[in-house]
Amino acid sequence: MKRLVRFVDQLQLAGKYLHEEGTQFARLSLVLADNVVELLVHERCQQHLIKDEFWGVMFERRLSKSDREAARGQSFKDKINLLVRLGDIPEDVCEFAKRAHEIRNQCYHEAVKLESVWWRVAWSYHELACKMFKHLRAPGIIWGPAFSPSNETQTLLRAAGIESAGDFGGDTDAVDRLTNLIRGVKPQPITTLQEVLTNAAQSRIRNLLEQLEFIAHDGLDTESLEDALFESCFGATVDVSKISSEFDMDSSDGIKEFIKALDRERFNYSPPVTLKRVYGWQRRAKALKGENSESHCMKKFMDLLRESEVIYAYVDEASTTLDQKIQAEIDSYRGK
Repeated sequence: MKRLVRFVDQLQLAGKYLHEEGTQFARLSLVLADNVVELLVHERCQQHLIKDEFWGVMFERRLSKSDREAARGQSFKDKINLLVRLGDIPEDVCEFAKRAHEIRNQCYHEAVKLESVWWRVAWSYHELACKMFKHLRAPGIIWGPAFSPSNETQTLLRAAGIESAGDFGGDTDAVDRLTNLIRGVKPQPITTLQEVLTNAAQSRIRNLLEQLEFIAHDGLDTESLEDALFESCFGATVDVSKISSEFDMDSSDGIKEFIKALDRERFNYSPPVTLKRVYGWQRRAKALKGENSESHCMKKFMDLLRESEVIYAYVDEASTTLDQKIQAEIDSYRGK
């Protein structure tokens, strides 16, 4: 079982992992579902290239030069966008897959990032992968010596009425039965994807505001979150050491000139965002729950994360530095 088994094995295992407790299993499920989608997209692009080569011998090529480059390339985004243009998959499926693929990359390379959404994203991605398997599965030979099915996969194949290559062939009923059986491997969710993404986005913005409060109260002795945001951005983006290198920091006059230069820098500085925009992110996070489409919700969720990513890093760095400073003062007071 060549093409068939490598899809079914991964999909049934991805569904099985969603029964397990622990974010590591949700992460594995997400990775497996993404593997299936990537493979389906890649194989469909290869089919288009083969058809285009054959067509080009007798008639004019159907694929443009940029289409062929996208099909042969390594970019998942370019490949799946091509399938939308060629009418293989709808736009909303493409958009969801691209965002789920991005989350998969983050959880694979950055470990704990967005772990609160992994399970629910993996569940919806598994559903999408099953639908794509049903519609994009490669035609032709599906059996071969390269893959041995697991016991679970063999059970699913038999339950779908597939005992041999001849049983599968072009039998759409067998494909439907198999797809439904694979979908049934995973448990049912108790919350919608929209609810999970809303909670994650709200938690992130809430954490950002709490850190600003900490910086304002304990670092600046002020109630102004705007000041805390300004200082966080200023400290992260302005090279104070470079400014100080222009003055004689061993003399009182040099220090005074340095302070004046720093004040001028502050006066002319504009932070990347204002507190008003942060509150706008907060409202957008809350509004995610009202999205009817999972694809639209995923897009808006990822857009919100991207917009706030840099500022979140600036504020987190300032908050961590302040916390370390306070802890050092406590240790010094205790004589440590």
